[in-house]
Amino acid sequence: MRIRPLLFFYVIILWGIYPGLAAKNNYHESPETQVQLLELYSTQSCSSCPPAQKWVSSLKNHPDLYEKFIPIVLHVDYWDYLGWKDPFSKSEFTDRQRKYAKIWSARTVYTPMFVLNGMEWRSRNSGQLTQSKDRVGKIRISEESSELEVQFLSTQDLGVNVRVNYALISNDITTNVRAGENSGRALKQDFIVLDMQSTSLVRTGQKLGHTIYKARVKKISAPKDARNLKQVVWVSQAKNQKPIQALSF
Repeated sequence: MRIRPLLFFYVIILWGIYPGLAAKNNYHESPETQVQLLELYSTQSCSSCPPAQKWVSSLKNHPDLYEKFIPIVLHVDYWDYLGWKDPFSKSEFTDRQRKYAKIWSARTVYTPMFVLNGMEWRSRNSGQLTQSKDRVGKIRISEESSELEVQFLSTQDLGVNVRVNYALISNDITTNVRAGENSGRALKQDFIVLDMQSTSLVRTGQKLGHTIYKARVKKISAPKDARNLKQVVWVSQAKNQKPIQALSF
């Protein structure tokens, strides 16, 4: 009969020593092995894009989703003139795609375009999404009411031009398109980026063979009608946008 009071005493002690145990749902950590980031540049305004979106949506049932790879879909705005203004298109997403094209010395951008870990990707072989075995470091997130405290424990010293990227994505979206190339279609979409931001990480020192980077990021507010939301954080070098590590929660 004395065991329960004793157990309760130890729980209280642990609670005081490790207060994070009381809020473990607000703490998120990636593995040290790279989680791959798959980007799809798409739009509701182009008739070539729905098949690519359908393929991405099929990944919702993949057993390694969010554990070994994370898909995000960014809608560009340069096809909006075709008659349908895509409600999810943003000029920032177009700028991001064009920066990739510049890095690759590509002459143009197009949709649908897949980018896997910062490189153009055409195969749509889902087996390649789980093949990374690179030890790159851990992302650690402490989630507060209005901010994210981000740490990246990198296995390499990446210098000072390192950024943390933060996106809010939504699943199970259906849009009834009333004009343009997809007029009359009900488009079903997943992993849609609603908003995104990027912040510099500050290198704060070394610990146990890792270079520590830190930043605080303001949380993105979710629209009232958004469904099945996920937050995605990934670390990249500023010069080439290439994702190094990613985490979703």
